[in-house]
Amino acid sequence: MKMRRRWASTVLVVLIPAGVQAQDRGRGPVILDLPASTTALAMGDAFQLSGRSSDAIFYNPALLLQATGFGLAAQRFGSQSTALTLSGATNWWKGAVGLGLQTLSYSTDATTPQAIAPGQRDLLGGGATAVSELVATLAYAQEIFGVRWGVAGKLIEQRMAGSKDGVPAVDLGASITLGDITVGLSAQNLGPDMKVGVVETDLANRVTAGASLRRRPVGPLDLGASASITRMEDGTVIPAFGGEVAWWRVTGRTFIGRIGVHRVEDGTANEVTFGAAFVGDAISIEYAFQGFDNADGAHRFGVSWR
Repeated sequence: MKMRRRWASTVLVVLIPAGVQAQDRGRGPVILDLPASTTALAMGDAFQLSGRSSDAIFYNPALLLQATGFGLAAQRFGSQSTALTLSGATNWWKGAVGLGLQTLSYSTDATTPQAIAPGQRDLLGGGATAVSELVATLAYAQEIFGVRWGVAGKLIEQRMAGSKDGVPAVDLGASITLGDITVGLSAQNLGPDMKVGVVETDLANRVTAGASLRRRPVGPLDLGASASITRMEDGTVIPAFGGEVAWWRVTGRTFIGRIGVHRVEDGTANEVTFGAAFVGDAISIEYAFQGFDNADGAHRFGVSWR
């Protein structure tokens, strides 16, 4: 019954205006609100739907049909917090299968998960209580009637102050390519509340619609763009937009610059992000930067191969 109510409330989030919904008592874990891709972070967390990165498993499982290879990334917030991601995708059983792993370790002065500061503030300041979070994802995608469909099963875990909880969740996704534009729709983190200690916390349920323009030649450069709009269960709407410029003088050796802008909920993180990448044959090396007010920025490095 509780799971049924959770699914119903997630569907209603798309239909009920933000002002009508009750104020949310908090969502978590923190890892579900962080950008899960180096490319996406550089582009304001507007994931490039027309790309082939296996990090698609973290945004829309339907995109696995065009993804190949493996990816590994690490992000540091100040000197005390670290986020790691690992992803992989391959063709399988008339479709595609993907595996993803996300981990986050940090410390906070909060005594309960609900008291952890919103956004990324506790990742920057640190505290007396160690927290670790993990998300393991297994996804499958297949094309039916010209539309790519995907489903992902998750295990979401949070450990804090000697207590822990792990809950299952589901992501659903659909995607289609129309000429040079790929559009997608996903619903993520559909699952029960987490209970760490005596406190229950809502999962960070979200529905995201996105569109991406694959890179097209404009003079000596290739230009691409991506945009998304995310609606959280509490009614918060987060728009994001990113662009990228690629230059290659030798086939198989491409230099890429990226920039993005997105809405910031808590006012700590800067709205503008940027990054760069080098693609050499089957290997890509990427970098992204997120700035913060009155704090050192967060640097993210990633490598992928296919």
